[in-house]
Amino acid sequence: MEPQERIFYGSIDPAKARKAPAPAPSGPARKGDTLEFSAITANAIAKHRQEIEAMDAKKKARVVAIPTNDATVKLKLRELGEPIILFGEKPEDRRSRLRDLIMQLGLEDAMPAGENGAEEEEKEEKPEAFLTEGTPALKDARLWIADYSLKRARERIAKAKAKREEYISTPSLVDDTRRHLGEMHASLKRISNTSSQVGDERPLSSVCYSPDSSCITSASWTGTCKVWDAQDSTLKAYVKGHRERVTSVAFHPQAMIGLSPDAVNLATSSADGSVRLWSGVSASRSDSMDTTDSRAPSTLTPLALLEGHTDRINKVVFHPSGRYVASASADSTWRLWDIETATNTMTGTTPEGEAQEVPRIPCLFDQEGHRGGIFAVSFQSDGSLVASGGEDAGIRIWDMRSGRNILTFAGHVKQVICLDWSPNGYIVASGSDDHTVRLWDLRGKACAGVLPAHSSLISAVRFSKTAGEFLVTASYDHHIKIWNTRDWAPIKTLVGHEAKVMDVDVSHDNKTIVSASYDKTWKLWANDPLV
Repeated sequence: MEPQERIFYGSIDPAKARKAPAPAPSGPARKGDTLEFSAITANAIAKHRQEIEAMDAKKKARVVAIPTNDATVKLKLRELGEPIILFGEKPEDRRSRLRDLIMQLGLEDAMPAGENGAEEEEKEEKPEAFLTEGTPALKDARLWIADYSLKRARERIAKAKAKREEYISTPSLVDDTRRHLGEMHASLKRISNTSSQVGDERPLSSVCYSPDSSCITSASWTGTCKVWDAQDSTLKAYVKGHRERVTSVAFHPQAMIGLSPDAVNLATSSADGSVRLWSGVSASRSDSMDTTDSRAPSTLTPLALLEGHTDRINKVVFHPSGRYVASASADSTWRLWDIETATNTMTGTTPEGEAQEVPRIPCLFDQEGHRGGIFAVSFQSDGSLVASGGEDAGIRIWDMRSGRNILTFAGHVKQVICLDWSPNGYIVASGSDDHTVRLWDLRGKACAGVLPAHSSLISAVRFSKTAGEFLVTASYDHHIKIWNTRDWAPIKTLVGHEAKVMDVDVSHDNKTIVSASYDKTWKLWANDPLV
């Protein structure tokens, strides 16, 4: 075996040692040595670095406000020396191109020179207005309403205090009151249908009692309103002046009590966007269509026309004083009218096409505030507050003396259809398309109770007229229900209509209830002594 040749690196000669190359490392790497990344790892690092840079660029792009006005975008592109329009480029593409340029150039402002200062000057020159100055007539009306409502509120509170002192001094009165309420509720349990009358050829939309409970007025989709005798259900008078269906009818608070038949006794609203005021029923019926029959129905005289709404009117109500009328419309506003301020006489046409001259009453003010149409409006018994509700499912309380929205109630999940105030002045009942009735207490500024009243839309709510001892609700489920207002327990369910119940009202002596239905009939409900 031949001996292997030994190779020695390095040299004893220092000069040769400096020229000799350093030996390559062998074996495992020692501490302090650096290894290069593989190609895969290097590509991954580069890709990660690019993603980080892209994220940083997006963050900067969010901070920079890119103008949305296409003219401003073009000005900035011209300022940067870029073409303002490319072939086939849309405004949104041009805005994206400007954003990319701002990111590439690292700019912090995308607005053209001078634009920011001009916008600030424009904002300073055109401040947003939240209030609209009212007319002198509106100011006089608010002062008049304040004087009227303060007197009534003072009387109501004085009666409540006197009654409380009476209960404290005479404890037996508490038992007498409970016994009286028990008898009333027992009587309500015996209520049944005592009369039914076909009101018109088309569905009935509204019904109400006269203040003396001697007459009943029904409104129909034919555009006709009829006045009926509450005792024998005979037709006493009728009115036809609207071109579309009548949506609501209301009696003047003093109609048939001390008000002249020649004065405004009745108000009607219609889908034609107008409110009409009518005379009362004449005792002599001298204007009867048939002079040979003393019981032939008369025609009420049109006294005034209220126009201004741009959509159908859903509700019309009289102020407790009888001087003002409020109307709620699908145009998202409710309006107030002074019936004593008829101005010029305008010539119009009747539904039959005949010429007719009717005084026109100007609107005192139109109130916005709801996001959608308004279905209901109702005055407090004092006349100082008014409640409104509509498609936005909210209820707003307005101060008639200042015009401010003092309270807003939210709780219904669907549109509010109807409202009514309790005679106590601080409870409001609302009926909704969510099948519930809610009670709102102004003292606590909150909902005082929820009644899962019906299985369909609530079309009407009415408190008893004297002291709010019970509440009546009507619904599209064909039923009418009576509720005890002390514990909100159901007292009676009235069944008889064959279609949805459109409206309901309570007589001023709290003894009878009248309802109007889609089945074209109105019905009287009273205590049956035989039950």
